[in-house]
Amino acid sequence: MARAQIVVLLGPPGAGKGTQAKRLAKQGKFLHLATGDLLRSAVARGTELGKVVRPIMEAGGLVSDELVMGLLKEAMAEVGGAKDAQRVIFDGMPRTLPQAAMLDELLAESGRTIDRVVLINTADNVLVDRVAQRRSCVVCGAVYNLKAKPPQVPGHCDACNGELIQRPDDRRETVLARLRKYWQDTAPLIDLFRGRGLLVEVPGNGSMDEVAAGVMAAVDGKPAPKAAKAAKAAPSAQPAGRKGQARAKAKRSPSRKKPARRAPAKKGRKAARMRKKKAAPCGGNRAKAGRKKRRS
Repeated sequence: MARAQIVVLLGPPGAGKGTQAKRLAKQGKFLHLATGDLLRSAVARGTELGKVVRPIMEAGGLVSDELVMGLLKEAMAEVGGAKDAQRVIFDGMPRTLPQAAMLDELLAESGRTIDRVVLINTADNVLVDRVAQRRSCVVCGAVYNLKAKPPQVPGHCDACNGELIQRPDDRRETVLARLRKYWQDTAPLIDLFRGRGLLVEVPGNGSMDEVAAGVMAAVDGKPAPKAAKAAKAAPSAQPAGRKGQARAKAKRSPSRKKPARRAPAKKGRKAARMRKKKAAPCGGNRAKAGRKKRRS
């Protein structure tokens, strides 16, 4: 039986990793493992690991890599993670180079490796605007975007009518700080997985459906959809046709002014020069006049 496909979703905060991972889990029958969800679930269920991480989370501290890996191992074991048929997508893990090494070790225990890493590549200014518009339901956790996916009734969830709030980590200044942290700690993973030949980049500036199509194509090893290709490549501004190319060339090359023609001399000026020439004595006449003067 073929080895299961193990996918890692990479991207800066606000790139839509969680949204795309959930869609991928539904369409591709993946086990979706998100570290944040696992931590909250462990605390809510009161597991042994949950009891350990609860005080850390309540104090706003960072959960150690060892505890996170323990949660992942526990989650994979619960659903038969050692079976080759199980497809897994990791969302939010790994975040650092040490975590990547630990994930490799965890997968190696069941004879598996990461098959593909999908990077949702989104411009920082787009991310800041997108996350600042995000609102979350306090009851069911549904997420909305005031621009891209607004609720039907402002301030209330469409599913449960719960109140929509802006989470503290969705505020503009917090997003900027998270982006700086991402480029410092998580971005080196891009070079790591690119060096292994596992990285596939998907443009993340488009709509959710366009990004989802790009992610699915990357996971399935298919060519990127046309919309994703268009978003990745800058549109050409060259005009078509020979005339258009000539106009473009003329615009690029500096214009050279033709030298102005000299105005033809007026007849009056020419006549004056002729009269002056006639009035002046020639060389021979001047010599004769000089000899006569000496004799007298």
